[in-house]
Formats: sequence, structure tokens, C-alpha cells
Amino acid sequence: MPSTTKNYPENREIARQLALLGVPVFPCKDGSKVKGNRPDRGPLTRNGFKAATTDLDQIDRWWRKHPHAVPGLPTGKASGWAVLDVDRKNGKDGLAALKAIGFNPKRQRTLIVQTPSGGLHVYYRHRDGLTCAHGHLPDGVEVKADGGFVFAPGAVNAIGRYQTTRGDIADAKLLGLPKWPKALSAKKRPKADGDTPSTPVGWKRLKSAIKALPNDSKFDDREDWMKIGMALHHETGGGAKGLALFDRWSRRHHSYDTGMTETVWDSFRADKGDGITGHHVLRLAKESGWPDPRIVAMFKDLGPEPKKTSTKTGLTFLTPTECADTDPRPYVIKGLLAERDVGCIIGAPGVGKSLLGPALGYAVAQGREAFGKRVSQASVLYVAAEDAHGMRGRITALHSELDDAPNFLLVDGVSDLLNGTIAGQPSPDHAALAEAVKARRPGLIILDTLAMAFPGLEENSADGMGRVVAVARSLTKWGAAVLIVHHDTKEGGGLPRGHSLLNGALDVSIHLTSKDDIVTGKLTKNRNGSQDSTMAFEIEARTIGIDSDGDTVTAAIAIPTTRKPSNRTRLPASQEAALGLLLDLGGGEQPVDEKVWRDTALEGRNVCASDSYESRKTVFNRAKRELVNSKRVAFLDGSFRVCETHDTKFEDLGDE
Repeated sequence: MPSTTKNYPENREIARQLALLGVPVFPCKDGSKVKGNRPDRGPLTRNGFKAATTDLDQIDRWWRKHPHAVPGLPTGKASGWAVLDVDRKNGKDGLAALKAIGFNPKRQRTLIVQTPSGGLHVYYRHRDGLTCAHGHLPDGVEVKADGGFVFAPGAVNAIGRYQTTRGDIADAKLLGLPKWPKALSAKKRPKADGDTPSTPVGWKRLKSAIKALPNDSKFDDREDWMKIGMALHHETGGGAKGLALFDRWSRRHHSYDTGMTETVWDSFRADKGDGITGHHVLRLAKESGWPDPRIVAMFKDLGPEPKKTSTKTGLTFLTPTECADTDPRPYVIKGLLAERDVGCIIGAPGVGKSLLGPALGYAVAQGREAFGKRVSQASVLYVAAEDAHGMRGRITALHSELDDAPNFLLVDGVSDLLNGTIAGQPSPDHAALAEAVKARRPGLIILDTLAMAFPGLEENSADGMGRVVAVARSLTKWGAAVLIVHHDTKEGGGLPRGHSLLNGALDVSIHLTSKDDIVTGKLTKNRNGSQDSTMAFEIEARTIGIDSDGDTVTAAIAIPTTRKPSNRTRLPASQEAALGLLLDLGGGEQPVDEKVWRDTALEGRNVCASDSYESRKTVFNRAKRELVNSKRVAFLDGSFRVCETHDTKFEDLGDE
């Protein structure tokens, strides 16, 4: 195997073409180096195939950093495709094995790609519940579905090219693919299997066995690794402690890929009843010498035990070591919003809150940066409780500006998330929304606005805001972050309107203000990073159609900008008027006698509109004094002149 990497310029173009077709891709290693005892062809992204995107800018950044990268294509729900991987190397002949059971892949009317080693990738339409489990198939044949990936058709790696021999990738995307063949579907295992007693193993016994089970070359085969996960999933009901144990055990293997265990764990939901129970782990552990204490001692560094939770009180007790070993929560928008967060976009009416919300959601759905911050691509539910029709127009404008985002869903019909919660039961809208969140598993939910989604709410009461927080938190149960669009206080101090309980419960708060046609979002609270960063945008109109009279119909969108508002502070009206008079008298170029300036001001009503001469004099003298103190006006030898350092553009003074 070559020890040096080689650049493959065609791979970048293949990745871009797939993205233009709407097929998400991500960069992979080319296999020129060895990891363990096999070529390293793993992902080059931190989140593996979860990072796959159609964003051309992101793809260009990846290939500039990794010019030798090979485009990977996620299988399963991410792409809508499942791939039959037929190996013909290392003594295996999957093609012959399939023909022996009466199935010839080469005769399939679908997209077929020949791998550099002579194998085949046969593409089909993905179906729910299909995972990478392939124990039911002959040796040399694997399934690439939920939790897997393949190199893209046409891609080149250190061995050779993945050459399309039948079909076309564009046709596969536009016209669709045939269903997964019934002949390749797994049949349920008989309950007589020695690994399938119905009696539970017990957590302590299971934990002891998995610790004594070396994760070495014996588990190089993906199917063997997944069986361990299935067993832990079965015994723990898919719970968090089972996933934590599976992930810690998986880390011991040389091919461990960050995020992979969680992905396949989620796919196990469809595998209940396949016969893999905790007794499978016990049998393998016994074969490895369990419960020999010498073997157990080798794995003391497996990691911290799962959280010890009292079933009576729900209290959790963690040591400093356990705290330090806790992985950071995955982000939705890096440095801003993490999974299960509750945040708020606040500001005065009309400032642009309902423009920033769709802009952030659209970026997450497309997997592209949002105001310079990286995002983790995920589906988005935008709950338009206020002006759903207007929001359709804004989404149409975003679609026109930024292309399609199939993972962005506008939710109409939610009008009351509050009524019914008083009696301890969710409102009908709340129950329906929660069911949709559970089924769709979005990464981000935006509620626009709080006032319309929770009608009749007593915002200034702790009980009222407590119910808002409870509803928002309930929607994060399946991993989503929730952003609430809400008004700020009348004082505009950056706090959400209503009882302080809401602000205390928020993980992030974005306060919007507008100046010089620029809307600036300042982080007034951020538990995921610094509060120093800001996001700025300008509001622009986009044509979205023609009405019945033939006139254009427009909608507003938020366009990120680097332009900054002016730092000039507007003066009180009396000072602006006095300064304007001084400029009119030539004070911007030469000194003006104090008496001339004063008499001109007192004769008119610009500085002070009072009928009282003394009142006008008092107001003028105060304005004159403040202008001198603020160094806008200089005084010398009984005359006044506008300071040279002062901005003398006063055309807009008095337009307030």
C-alpha cells in the first residue's frame, strides 16, 4: 500500500456535481495509509457522514484542506439510498455466493458501480428500518443503509476508480431507484437461537461482561460490532446508559469513528425481535475468559461508569473525573445553540425577529454557515403561530435566494400550546406538535411568536412563564433545540418581556436592535460560548410572484452584512437646533460672535418653542453649555466655532 497521499482533482468536481443534484457528500480518507490491519478509508470530518452536505462553499473548503479526499455518500435516510456491497477480495466472492442463492446483482436494472477491487455497489431505494446488519446474507456481502456510507460513483482512491457500469447517478436522483429486493431482506431469527433467552441479563452482569470483552481484531467485521450494540440496546431498552456503555467499549477499537455509535444505536429501533439479546454478550465474554480478574483489570481505563441515579429521588452524583470525561453536547449552531437548548430571539415589534428566525433555520436545514458560525445540518420545524401566510412568503423568498431546503418545514395550524396544561395535560396543539417532533426528530424548532403560541398567557406571572418553559423543554426531549421569538421590554434593555423566570431558564438570548437600516443581534446570554460575537443583517425585499392585477408581490428576507451602524449619537433637539443655527451663521468656517448666535436663537423658535423670552434664553444657554462641554463647539474671546473634529453633516438634523 502506498505510504504517501496523492491528490485527485476529479473528486472535488464529483462532489460538487453530486451536491448540485441534491445528494449530500462528505470527504473521506483515500486508503493510502493503514489503520490497524486494513486501509484507512474513514471520514475526514469530526461527525463522520453526519456532516454530509450539499453546500458548495463547505465542499470547496473541505477539498482545499484535503485535496486527496474521496467523496463519501451517506446511505440510508440521509440520501434515500441503500447499497448492496458485494466484495470480491481476500478470498471472498460475494458475487458467486449471491448467485448460489439465486440472486444475480449484475442483472438488476438499477445503478451499479464496480469498485477498484472488482466488487460491486448495487443501489436501491432505502426503506425505513433497513440498517447495515447483514448477518443473514452470504459471506462477502454487506448492506450499506442507516449508519453507513459508500464512496461516490466515479470517485478515485489510492487503489482505483469506482466506475459506473449500469445506470446513471443523475437518473437515480431524478427518476428514483427500485425497491430493496425481498430476496435480500432479513428473516426473523427463531427463538431457539442460543443467544435469545427471554430472561434479562441484568445491568451489573452485562456491564461486567462487556468490560471483560476485548475489542480487538475479532470485531473488525462491522456485523459483529453491531451485534454487540443490538444486545446492549435490547437489554437497556435503547436507554442512555446502554448507549454510553456501547460507545465506551467501541472507543477501544482502532477503527472507532466519532458519532458512529450513536447513529447505529438509533437505527436499532427497527431491530427489536431479531434475537440478539444480552446473552450474546455473555457468551462472547465467556469465550474470552470472563470473569477472569486479570482480563477485567486490563480494561480499568474503559471509562467512567454510567450515571448513578437513585430511583427514589432522581438525584445524580458525579465525581470530578466523571465530570471531566463528559463529552460536550453536540452543537446545532456552533458557539451559539446546542442540542436540547432553549433560546430566545427578542426585540421590538418590526425589528426583524421573524426574519432572523427563518434565516437561522434555513442555514441549519441546508447545513451551511449561519452568520459565520458552523452548523450541524438537521431538519427544522418552523412553527408559524403568528402570520403563517406572511411566513410562507418569506420562505418563498429564501427559496429563491438560497435554493431548496427540503429539511426545512413550515408548521401551520398551531395556535394554542397553553390551553389544557393547567390541568396537567398538554393542549391538543402541544400534543400534536410533540408527536410530530418525536416522529421527525428535528434538530431545531422555532416558535414564532410566544404571544401567539400561548394565547391568554399571564406573561408577568411566574406560573405563566413556567408553563412556557415547560412546553419548550418538553419539545427538546428528542434532542432538538428550541428557539422562541418574543418581544423585549418597553425599556429595551435586552431582556425578554414578562416574568424573569423565562430569562433565567434560557440557554441563549439574542437581542435585536436597528440603526441606520442595519439590524444587530447581540448575545445577552450564552451558555455555549462568548457573548462578544454579534450577528448583523439588512432587510431586503425579494419578488416572489405577481398578483391578480399584474403587480409584483415581494417578501422580506435577512441578508447578513458586515456594514456597521454609525457611531454618531443624536443630540437633544435643543442642542441640534442651536448647533444648526451656528452652522448657518458660518460657524463651521469662522468664529461667530456670541451675541449674534444668541439673538438669532431667541428671535426664532427652533431652539425653544416657548412664548416666554426667559424660557427661550434658559434653554439656549443650557444647550450652548452642553455643546461646549461635549467639545462640539469651541469658545474663544467671546466667539464660538464648530470644532473641526466634529461631524458637520447635519442635513438630517431635526428630522426625528
